[in-house]
Amino acid sequence: MDFAPMKGPLFALFLASAAFASLPVQANVYKCTINGETRYQDDPCPGDRDAAPHLEFPSEPQSQPPPPPPPPPPPPASVPASPAEPEQDPDQASDTRNKRNASDATGSTDTSGGNGQERPDGNPEVARTRRARTPAPPPPDDDRPLDRPAQLGVDIAAAEAELRDLVDERRDTLAAIDVRIAAGGDPGALNAERERRDAVFRARRLETASRLGRLKAELADLCPNGTFQDVHRLACR
Repeated sequence: MDFAPMKGPLFALFLASAAFASLPVQANVYKCTINGETRYQDDPCPGDRDAAPHLEFPSEPQSQPPPPPPPPPPPPASVPASPAEPEQDPDQASDTRNKRNASDATGSTDTSGGNGQERPDGNPEVARTRRARTPAPPPPDDDRPLDRPAQLGVDIAAAEAELRDLVDERRDTLAAIDVRIAAGGDPGALNAERERRDAVFRARRLETASRLGRLKAELADLCPNGTFQDVHRLACR
């Protein structure tokens, strides 16, 4: 297009028209409040058709920033490492294992000393039975010659033991004869045997009791103030 012949006011009007045409076309925007909510629309607001358009463009809603990521969980508490066991000689380690196995196999019996003693935490009934079977320790050696009170003490103890044995023997003998009678034996013969054996026991018991009485009387004469046990022998006070 040749603009050379356009001079003066006509040329100025042409430039103004071109500049206006180059501006962007802007649509009418109406700002309406409907039910308490603000809206922007191309048409006039309902009930207010004569209102002038609102040239303010609604700003684009800004996106909300994403929430910050949750903090990482705290690291777990560090577990203290167990101290490393000292290195052990292979022979010594084998010895230790053998002893432990032997101890487990014997239960509550202590094998460390090799004497089979009951541990304190073992069965009390077993411990009592074991103690009851253990014989009393022998009396200490006493090489002193027995004096008369000491000898009398020995003789008196023997006579008292003999009396106890006679009582037990008489009871067992007469009970055996009674069983034979109850089993259908001859009552006459068995009763005669019973009386004879009972008389023998009575005589032996009387003789032993008499001897015991004489021994005690002699000891009383020797020790008018009484006696006491000196180690394992009887002595006068």
